[in-house]
Amino acid sequence: MGSYMLYDRTYMQEHLARFVRPKSRTLERSLLSVLDALSSGTEVSRKDLDATAQGASDKRQNIYHASTEVLGEIAEKDERAMLLIREMSDAKLAHIRHNALLCLNSEIPTHESVSIIRKSLADKSSRVRTKAADWAGRLDLRILVPDLKAALRIEDDEEVADELRYSLRELTKKSKSNN
Repeated sequence: MGSYMLYDRTYMQEHLARFVRPKSRTLERSLLSVLDALSSGTEVSRKDLDATAQGASDKRQNIYHASTEVLGEIAEKDERAMLLIREMSDAKLAHIRHNALLCLNSEIPTHESVSIIRKSLADKSSRVRTKAADWAGRLDLRILVPDLKAALRIEDDEEVADELRYSLRELTKKSKSNN
């Protein structure tokens, strides 16, 4: 991660112009300002941070997709962004709790990701539980294997159970290949 996430500036500008601008020019401007701050190593303004968190909490995939990734990148070095992600993970609305998981990346302190994913594995929303299992695997959080096993034992939604089994298989496979 770091320095413009996985994408270069031209790609991000085109993505934002195509998908975010039609919904919110203000958010597009804030996300571009955040990207500039991240690349120059300057602090993200409170206004742009709040706009990014608002975008990350949106229901529309084109909006939350870009915003969650950017908010996660800010959170790598800025406790204010991490606090916003933790708040999102406690939101009343399931789509916001789901999107909080999407903010997590491999550069965020492991204890933060583990805490949010662990809580999300017990969420009342099957969509949130599925994403928590998925993200545990994607972030290679082997420390969560016991939590995934415990969640699988009580899971009654087959789609969630499938994701739990998949993540457990992948994490166990990685553990064996590292020994």
